[in-house]
Amino acid sequence: VHRCVPDKQRSFALGVQSVFLRLLGTIPGPILFGFAIDNSCTLWDINECRTTGACWVYDNERMAYLLMGISAVCKIITIIFVVMALCLYKPP
Repeated sequence: VHRCVPDKQRSFALGVQSVFLRLLGTIPGPILFGFAIDNSCTLWDINECRTTGACWVYDNERMAYLLMGISAVCKIITIIFVVMALCLYKPP
């Protein structure tokens, strides 16, 4: 990112990059992994009000596949973007 930005705007570009990394790194991750963990539950605790509480029993094999799948998809997307950046970047 810093190579394509003029010298006067490098600090601004670094700030924008930091904001995007923090937003994209901290918001979707816990949501996706939480969904995978909740989806692998086989027995939920149901209280008197008929609301679900904590999970009592997890399907460990399903959880492993879901968590590994999410990680693999994220890694593949990262590799695709890195290869695109390497192919499309033209040094000045």
